[in-house]
Amino acid sequence: KYYAVFMNVIAPEVREFERANKFVQLAHLERVSDAVGSKIEGAYGVSSFGMHFNLNGGSPLDYITGGGVFAGKGSNDTVVNFKSGSVPLDQLATDPEVYFYRSEATTLFEALNRGNSRLGPLWNAILKNTRMGNVLVLFSLDSAEWKAEKESGELISATSNSMSFDERKVARSSNSQLIGIKSSKFLLPPIPLYGYDVAALGIRRLSRNANTLIALRQIEFWVQLFLNGQN
Repeated sequence: KYYAVFMNVIAPEVREFERANKFVQLAHLERVSDAVGSKIEGAYGVSSFGMHFNLNGGSPLDYITGGGVFAGKGSNDTVVNFKSGSVPLDQLATDPEVYFYRSEATTLFEALNRGNSRLGPLWNAILKNTRMGNVLVLFSLDSAEWKAEKESGELISATSNSMSFDERKVARSSNSQLIGIKSSKFLLPPIPLYGYDVAALGIRRLSRNANTLIALRQIEFWVQLFLNGQN
């Protein structure tokens, strides 16, 4: 029901968008991204929010039933690519971490438009349509819980794209996974992205930019949907 309503609402915008040149498309994506980001901040009363993708797998339900976003040491290749090679290999993955994008450093559009960090720049350029994941978790970075976790030593450090945790102190899921970002910090339930029905839009295929536009509008729709549900 909600998906059909959403697709009907955005269909005219997407069709017009696909007819525009790339420069017009990028300008539109940036405007929509800024508007949706501001809407999130206003709706939830936050000055900063995090964006985490399911690069390591997981469905929206997995994040809820698991208690949050799991922290892990990951592979050095993944971390180097995610951090643009700014951290020496011998300093990587010493503590469990969660990788994410911080809204004041990276816009929604920029985060959605990133390729798969596991593949690196060359394969992302070859494959073209890779993404960081197809589920997005939006969470508060203003939560008082972060201060308490920092004081307790549970949260060791935080940068513009990662948080590291003390595995001796963090909570664990029912299957003993380390929970880095607790679901209590989620602004709304995790959002499934992509895999859109082009027939419902009345076009033959979607460009990468059009997929990104729909994802932005889906985030906006999701925010409004759950806000309405709370009223």
